[in-house]
Amino acid sequence: MLVSLPQNRGIGKLEEDHGDTWSVTVFRSIIRSEILQFPAAALRRAYLSPQTRVYVRDEERFRVGRVTDFLLNENGLVDYEVRFPNGRRADFSELLLYLRPWSAPDDPAEVLASGGAESQFLHDRRQVAVQPLLNLRGAAQGMTALISAGIELAAHQVAAVRRVLTDPVQRYLLADEVGLGKTIEAGLIIRQHLIDNPETRVTVVVPAHLCMQWRHELTTKLRLDQFGDTIDVIAHDDLARVHCVPDILVVDEAHHLVGVEAGPFATSAARLRVLAGESPVLLLLSSATPHQ
Repeated sequence: MLVSLPQNRGIGKLEEDHGDTWSVTVFRSIIRSEILQFPAAALRRAYLSPQTRVYVRDEERFRVGRVTDFLLNENGLVDYEVRFPNGRRADFSELLLYLRPWSAPDDPAEVLASGGAESQFLHDRRQVAVQPLLNLRGAAQGMTALISAGIELAAHQVAAVRRVLTDPVQRYLLADEVGLGKTIEAGLIIRQHLIDNPETRVTVVVPAHLCMQWRHELTTKLRLDQFGDTIDVIAHDDLARVHCVPDILVVDEAHHLVGVEAGPFATSAARLRVLAGESPVLLLLSSATPHQ
């Protein structure tokens, strides 16, 4: 049967029970195994989790597969279903499976020289790069915009983006103080929608003097240029000429348009009231203080 090695060093195969001492076969590589002696009290029964990588000997060669299911037999042993890269599946007793310990050989030459493509040495070094990415993906909770924008985010920005994206009704006022990253928050929300659906049409309405700044940040910081021409950045004055309802409407310095009945932006304000009622996603950005 399979047993866990002391100090979390992986899994070996029990060969003989000598009472207080057990003999355990440790599978180092496809060409080298060794039998070690361990105190019985230091070992415990091991079971394989789904996706565990295992080796199966087949006509003098090893094949690599992954555990997909298991069945506990009446004799106490476990049969595991193993899926191979070619899609084939087969059941094997745990006595026929081999697992490499975590204390891998330092030199992959013995594996490569034997014609084997698998090397714990290479796997461990690949994991050094892969594991942080997996941790980052888990922390993003499926919101890939947070890890693909290429910028360093503040905690309050992540919280705001998560709050909006997890809400079935995405109609929000982002009212952070100047310099706290409302542009970044809005850009991340836009990016996630474009990742999920590249056909999303976005209209960003900003004061005329900020048009170039918005286009620059959406391109250089948030990399939204990779989605083509699905984003229009227009000035407040031009909002009155927007006839098609966008999927996402973002209005920066919204306090210049919201509630306005007269003045130079009156026509744009009236059009905003119509579009705001029809756009599925509405983000109003404002840094105005309450008395403004």
